[in-house]
Amino acid sequence: MCSRQMHPPFRFLETEVCGRCRDGVTNRRLLAFLIDSAIAFGVFIGSLFILERTDAARFIGEAWMLPASVPPVVAWVLLRDAIRGGSPGKRLTGLIVLCEETGEPVGVWKSVHRNLWLLKLDLSVPVKGRRVSDHSASTRVILRRHADSPVFAVHDPN
Repeated sequence: MCSRQMHPPFRFLETEVCGRCRDGVTNRRLLAFLIDSAIAFGVFIGSLFILERTDAARFIGEAWMLPASVPPVVAWVLLRDAIRGGSPGKRLTGLIVLCEETGEPVGVWKSVHRNLWLLKLDLSVPVKGRRVSDHSASTRVILRRHADSPVFAVHDPN
């Protein structure tokens, strides 16, 4: 990924990289998670506001306003990476989510598969460059500008 000396080298996505490159991707992932969490909170508050302003409370009852605001947030969390392979947070931080088998940006089903883990409290902490959900869904989160780097190449399983 870079031309810096690797003392000591770190393993990242099955490749040796320098600590600065490894930490750069990890820090961007965490920042993207914070941005996406802020958006999810906005979706929640926005749905509460819409329910209140449209007299939905009269139909569903005051007690059901809070639970009725949860489905839009769940939909956001599951589908956020389906648009061009990345959530707004990932796009702002220069990241993209790729399918490991094809090297293409993830679609709806891969996005749902990898983000289901967030609902199970995966907490998005990457280990060796990948979250548990990345392993499960066979996806990789990479820097867009290094998409052609051998570190991020699609590996032939044969």
